[in-house]
Amino acid sequence: NISWERVKMEDNHRIHTLLNHFGLKKNAFAKILGYKNGTIFYHIYNGRNGISADLAKRIGNSFPEINQNWLLTGRGEMLLSETYSPDKNLIENIEDLKVRIKGLDARLELLEQKFSKIESFMDKEK
Repeated sequence: NISWERVKMEDNHRIHTLLNHFGLKKNAFAKILGYKNGTIFYHIYNGRNGISADLAKRIGNSFPEINQNWLLTGRGEMLLSETYSPDKNLIENIEDLKVRIKGLDARLELLEQKFSKIESFMDKEK
């Protein structure tokens, strides 16, 4: 007899374990799985929802090395193969993309500042 509250806590722990394993935040993980944002994980973390069959399927499709039995029940090992480790090139690419995004954010902010100055100048010329 496992209570529903205990199952929800276990779901929370399994999602947390996945995020740590892949080094992802809730929103990034959600986007990989095809969700707009990480709301689904916040609901699991807060105990509102458990891991649904649809979520498990999405995780399995994106990360085939994850044991579906473990994901849905908590039984067994998380990884189907104990020798699995994330592709180093993938991790390096993600890190490179993070750096590029920060750089683009900084450039965008600079352009917005320049645009604001131009608008102010043009308003004064009117």
